[in-house]
Amino acid sequence: MNLPLALFFILMILLMNQSMSLNKKAISVLIQILLLFIGGLFYFYSFFGRFFSLEFASRFLGIITLFIFIFINHRRMKQIEKEKGEQERECNLIQQEFLTYSDKEEDVQASIQQLISSVEQTSSAYKATLAMSSTLDFNETLESYVKGLIQMEGFQKLHLILAESDSSEENGASSAVLRAYRCSVSNPVLESYPCSQAEEVVFSRMRHEKNIQTVSDPVQFGLVASSFDICSSMGAHVVPLYFQTDFLGVLVYFNDKRTAFENQLELLSLHFSMEIKKSRLYEKIKRLSTIDSLTSTYLKRHFLPLFEEEIKRHKGKKTIFSVVMMDVDHFKSINDQHGHLMGDHVIQEIGRILKSRCREEDLISRFGGDEFTLILPGASLTESLQIVERIKKAIAKLVFNPGTSTEFKVTISAGIAFFPESGEDRDKLLEAADQALYKAKREGGDRIQMTEG
Repeated sequence: MNLPLALFFILMILLMNQSMSLNKKAISVLIQILLLFIGGLFYFYSFFGRFFSLEFASRFLGIITLFIFIFINHRRMKQIEKEKGEQERECNLIQQEFLTYSDKEEDVQASIQQLISSVEQTSSAYKATLAMSSTLDFNETLESYVKGLIQMEGFQKLHLILAESDSSEENGASSAVLRAYRCSVSNPVLESYPCSQAEEVVFSRMRHEKNIQTVSDPVQFGLVASSFDICSSMGAHVVPLYFQTDFLGVLVYFNDKRTAFENQLELLSLHFSMEIKKSRLYEKIKRLSTIDSLTSTYLKRHFLPLFEEEIKRHKGKKTIFSVVMMDVDHFKSINDQHGHLMGDHVIQEIGRILKSRCREEDLISRFGGDEFTLILPGASLTESLQIVERIKKAIAKLVFNPGTSTEFKVTISAGIAFFPESGEDRDKLLEAADQALYKAKREGGDRIQMTEG
């Protein structure tokens, strides 16, 4: 009976040892020792009960059980230390992975921010190109270009040096002049300023460059610090502006972070160069449709609507103005004796005199052939006579073919009508001035005739 009972206790110990999880081992050891002691006591006494007393058996098994407990505890401590070491290694691996993921996350976040910034810069450049493409006006194109540049990351200031075509008043030829513009973070409004030798040097230096020059030290590069208001620590990008083979100007773009988006900068500059060319072509076509190419005065078809506007304006303000019609005396004989090229030269010189002797607000038109029409806003009878007399005397001083046997001079005749005395509409005023002109011609020319009444 004792043997089956002892076997039962031993079986219970084995089952408990197999079923217990690691986190319950400490409690299960005590229970196992107790069961082992009781089971061992019954087992030992069942075989040796005839030779030893129960007290001796219990003491002997107690000692054996103690050694077993010490052995099991020692094994258990080693296992715990081993498990603790494995847990520490796992913790270290997890910590290293966490730090690695943290570093990667920072890199990913930085990449995302860089991507967002790049997208914003590209979007800004795209909007600027759309704005430039939507207009033919040079000033609007320039404003859109500069707005796109200002929105780029790291912008500090910029200088723009452009070659522009102006019509020469002296000979009608086109001559290239430089115009400079600037703006900055503190003053983002684009302003024009006089070109100095510093701008001319930069323009000349970049004439044969095709690529963007990234400059870490602008002063050493040759940009004059006093002219460009810079210091050596300020980075710059010097961009030549080309359209095909035409050199149009230079952009000097200062960037305090030295991280300008060169792709966007190049894109904007290429598009701006194209739009400059397009706007200048438009201005040229517009000029040809409104301005007489020989005299740089208004064509008749453009002058007549302006005449109507002046009438409306003076009617509303109840002010006066005068209308002058003039032509060259005996112009046909000039063409016959000296040729039509000389006749064109005479007309060209008269146009120059008219533009230089008239006031800024006066309107001048070549009405056809050798005939010119002037509108003198706000001019009284006396003022009108003074202006026309000044023109007449300046033309009389012109000498053509000087120092030759064919040297000659020219004179003009003029008729003056007044608003509203001579009429309150365009046709009546023109007819009145024309009648006064023909009266001056009939009386021998080289004179000024005002309308009667």
